[in-house]
Amino acid sequence: MNVECLTLPLANRLAQEYQQGNDSALQFFAYNPHEIQAYKERLEWLRGRTIPHREQLAEGLYTYNKKIGNKQEALSQIELLRRPDTYVVIGGQQAGVLTGPLYTIHKAIHLIQTAKKLSQELDQTVVPVFWIAGEDHDIDEIDHVYWLADRETRLHKERMNLNKKGRVSA
Repeated sequence: MNVECLTLPLANRLAQEYQQGNDSALQFFAYNPHEIQAYKERLEWLRGRTIPHREQLAEGLYTYNKKIGNKQEALSQIELLRRPDTYVVIGGQQAGVLTGPLYTIHKAIHLIQTAKKLSQELDQTVVPVFWIAGEDHDIDEIDHVYWLADRETRLHKERMNLNKKGRVSA
């Protein structure tokens, strides 16, 4: 397999300035996401807060994930949420056919890597939490896939044949 890394120009100036760590983009954040000191400050702020529903959240997540047959590693991470000294990095994505766009997988992997990195750098337990926005009612945005076929340069779109009536949740 040949894997090539490409850097494509960002279409959004704000996203580019965020990646570069420019003040013009970072002014919209309470903490600078590019500096470990910002995470330490956030951690201190979080330590001063209690999460009254922590146990119920962990129990609900554990029960659901066990019911759907999730892996032991996921269940172990959920168990860590019961501890008051466990913190999370969280991200998510709208549901889609075959997991949706490839960046959905990239986002999930990035959360796992970020949690591991922050756990080491902060000397704290940090677990990744990835949610799927399954309550979205705009199924027309997510009921299809695109692909290139037979060495063509244009995309083909295949839409799922859903017999939907009214506004149904994804």
